[in-house]
Order: sequence, then C-alpha cells, then structure tokens
Amino acid sequence: MHPYKATRLSITVLSTILGTASATQAQPGTRDLSASQFVTGTMESLYRQGDFDKAEAQLLGTLNACGEQCSVPVKARIWMYIGVVRADGRHKQGPAKQAFDAAVKLDSGVQLDQVIASPQAASLFVKAGGRIAEPTPPLPATPAVSPTPAEQPLPGQSTLPVAPSVTSAAPGTCFPACRSGFVCSAGQCVSACNPPCPTSETCTANGQCSEQMTRSEKVKVGWARGASVFGYVSSGLTLALTLGSIATNDPSSADTARGLGIFATALMIASGPIVAVGGASARNHPNVTGLPALRVVSWIGYGLAIADATAIIAVSYFDSIDDAQILSVGVLGALSTLGLAADAGVSDRQARTLQRPASSAFQFNFNPIPVPALALVAPGRRVPVLSWAGAF
Repeated sequence: MHPYKATRLSITVLSTILGTASATQAQPGTRDLSASQFVTGTMESLYRQGDFDKAEAQLLGTLNACGEQCSVPVKARIWMYIGVVRADGRHKQGPAKQAFDAAVKLDSGVQLDQVIASPQAASLFVKAGGRIAEPTPPLPATPAVSPTPAEQPLPGQSTLPVAPSVTSAAPGTCFPACRSGFVCSAGQCVSACNPPCPTSETCTANGQCSEQMTRSEKVKVGWARGASVFGYVSSGLTLALTLGSIATNDPSSADTARGLGIFATALMIASGPIVAVGGASARNHPNVTGLPALRVVSWIGYGLAIADATAIIAVSYFDSIDDAQILSVGVLGALSTLGLAADAGVSDRQARTLQRPASSAFQFNFNPIPVPALALVAPGRRVPVLSWAGAF
C-alpha cells in the first residue's frame, strides 16, 4: 500500500474511534489544544522535511478526528494550512484554492500564515476572500493545562497524537522558533527586513531582501544523466578494447595489442573524472546523495586499474603479458566506470524526483545499475555473472 494511502487509512480509523467513543460527550472546542499541537508538529516536521503528501494526510486526518469537538476557528486554520501544503508543497493550485475557500467559509477572519506561505499561496488565499495580515507563527501551543473531563480518554479510547517537540512557550517568546529571515516580537514572528520585502523577494537571515526560488529552481539536475550514459558507453568500449588487446596478444602483433591497451587505458583515465563531475552536478541538495558507498569503491577500483594498466604497458615493451592479467585490469577499469555511471544516474533520478511535485503522474525512469548475481547454467551449477538492476 502507498504510504500516503496507509497514513490516510490509519488516521481515518482513528477519527472513527474518536467519534464513536465520545459522541455523547462531544463539546465544541474540547479538542482545540490537541489539534493545534498536532498541526504545529506536522508543519514543523513533515512539511519542513518536504514530505508533503503525508503532511496533507495528517492535516486532513486531524480535521476528521476533530469532528464536532474543535472550534470553527481551529478548523478554519487547519484548512488554511492544507491550502499552503497543496500550493507550495504539492504545487496543486486548484485543490489549494478549494482548501482556502473552505477555510474562509468556516471563518471569514482566518489569516494566512505568512511565515511559511509563498506569494503564490498568498495570492490564492486572497482570491478565496481571505485577509493578509502581519506574519504569525503557525498555531502556537498554549500553556499546558490539566485536561478537562471532556478530554479525559475513556477506557480503550484513543486520543489525538501530540507532537513530542511541542511544549509551552513563555510569554513574549515565539514557539516554535522563528525561521530564518524572521525575528520574534511580542510573541509573534515578524520579518527581519524593514521595510518588508516585495512579494517576489524573501528576507534573509541578515535582514536583506533576496529573490525567491521555487522548489524546482533550488534543485538542479545538471548534466548527470548525460554523464551516466557516457559512463555506460565508455565502460563498454573499455571492455571491447581489452578483448581486442587479448585477441592480438602474440609476438607477431604485439604492437597492435599494446596500442589497444594504451587506448583502453586512456579512455579509462578520461572517463572516470568526466562521469564523476557530471554526477556531482546534480548533488546540490541535501536529499540528493547518489550512491556514496559505490562511488568510493569505484574510485578505489579506478586508481588500481590505472596503476595496473600503466605497469602492464611498460612491461609489454620487453616481456610478454599473460591474457589473464590484461583481462583482469580491463574488467576492473570497466567496472569502476560503471560504478561511477550508476552513481551519476541515481543522483540524476533523485534530483528530478525533488524537482517535480510529489503527486505528479506516473513517471518512467530506468537507471541501470550493475550488480553481481549467480546464473544457473546447468542443473546444480551456478556461475557468478554481472547483472543489471533498474528502478521504474
């Protein structure tokens, strides 16, 4: 089951339990504290981490769990955050406008959280009839109080989960802490830039206005895909040249075998850095890491292959070289280039995944990765082979 669907299912079940167990005690506003704390935790964790599908699912689940036990302003505020997640996280303008419409319909005085909302989200909010005011922190947690009888769980009754990081805030302080570009003033997060920045710019930590970048603009794929393809092709050529050198490895054609070996070595020397730099061009975001372990192993293999190939070429001028030695060096060089190519391909796929909205339509991606495996060549007999694995 998809994680998004699983989350919605679990939260829907939770809301059903709450509604059944406490129907006789439902009082508007009795769940405001728990709902506010949970929404704050959702926005400060899932939304900040970029898990927009799960963030929206938990916000919708909070609304369902509220039932009639949350006040109208709190419900409107939750709808407002759902609109922000849809507009800025999932880039779904239509559904975002619907969420803002629902928020304003419930409470015409609901205000947009400008601390996290983008100018695009603010525009949709205004179109829905909402009001734009000074930035306010997302659903601040109220001082801890003893639960009322209506909030006391009955035997076997579940309660709304509360984000563990949410605690009470002292008067005059902001909790959660204001993000970069905002300062705490009288318990509210306000822009550190004075006068405020235009809607197309954002305030930096040092109080300067700078042009905003969208989520896709912050993640650059570079030329990692081309580097990956080049790596696959060059590894195949390296292996082909190695086999050609073996085929001509006899005293009558020693110069030909040596020439092919020199060509294969030069190709290995050039391919490694080109593919590696191409893969690195996509790793400009913390969530784009490629395959670090494979990258390290490939560089080690690259160094060993170059050193061995250089030694073999030097020895070939005054002594014969065994075919097995040539093959082992050629395979090692080809595998090291393959590893760097696979790392570049995975880096490209990770960057492209971050670029597009999380809820976009099905995408076909195939990035082959060489993996060792066992092949059944005869009953009861298996031999090691190099296979390919891909992600769709």
